[in-house]
Amino acid sequence: MERMAPERRSRAEQFASLSIAASGIVHLAVVGEHSLHTPAHGLFFAALGVFQIGWAVAHWLMPRRWLRWAGLVLSGGMVVLWSITRLYPAPFHGVAEEIDAAGLVSKTLELSGAGALLAMEWKPARGTARRARVVGAGIAVSLIAGILTYAAGFALEPLAPPVLVARESDEDEISAPIHGHTAARRIRLDEVPAGPYRIRAVTSPGPERPENLTLEVRVTDARGRAITDAIIRARAVETATGEVVETELVQGLAPIPRDYGGVLEISRAGTWRVDLLIEGKGSTAQAGFELLVTSGGGVGSALSAYLPFGGLLLLVVAYLLLNRPGRRREEPAPGSTGPA
Repeated sequence: MERMAPERRSRAEQFASLSIAASGIVHLAVVGEHSLHTPAHGLFFAALGVFQIGWAVAHWLMPRRWLRWAGLVLSGGMVVLWSITRLYPAPFHGVAEEIDAAGLVSKTLELSGAGALLAMEWKPARGTARRARVVGAGIAVSLIAGILTYAAGFALEPLAPPVLVARESDEDEISAPIHGHTAARRIRLDEVPAGPYRIRAVTSPGPERPENLTLEVRVTDARGRAITDAIIRARAVETATGEVVETELVQGLAPIPRDYGGVLEISRAGTWRVDLLIEGKGSTAQAGFELLVTSGGGVGSALSAYLPFGGLLLLVVAYLLLNRPGRRREEPAPGSTGPA
């Protein structure tokens, strides 16, 4: 009995499946990082990664039109959501998210996949008007999906357990906790008033251990003139245990000569309150911020490390199933006329 051959897939269909699957793997790779800071975001990225890889496998197996439009919603909608949360506060976080390398890579992959899916709808359409409607429909479903997902996040936020929400500080001058390992340098305080001074503080990972904190602090007066004769001490307190780490910042250790520099030897992962104590001529001042330090350990890190490999394994298994010998059409032997 003759077996049915698998459906032939065009290059555009293959490209769309692989692009969106790769984006799903990127999302799984950042689950651990986001879980440490905003657990709801980690949960969202885990679900999104699984859905994207699942869609890619389904579309590879069954390149149906309804799956094509579902892929447009899934990829285009996430690009719109990403754009919104870079301009406006993200659900469960309260502030706009930063642009990072993982986000740019995943959105490039999603845009590529969405473009391939839209091209498959655009190509068979006859006439300029029909093709314009196809493009307009693709943009419309992406906008609707992204906006609805953004609104749904805020609708679910009051109903979610408190553990899913990002930790925030109640003090006005404190910046929102930021991942200590996600970038080389971060501005923590930018011309923040502290007594008669204005304080600018920049941090970067330590030269020996990523948990260590390199501090660069600039102190100016109300007229913007640099204060170079102050005594500045940095004091970090781990909020869970009360552990204290202190250091004195001195000129000559920062890249800019007028700035003060030093290294805080943070001993463990967690949320740390960093205070800068400034002693000038006849006046003292204090300013601070919170820092979320990660060490790369724990369940979040394990998820971040192993989920991408799980996604790749899923793609390999799907490929082997699609190309196993039993799925190929049985060709009649040369000279034969078919089954007797």
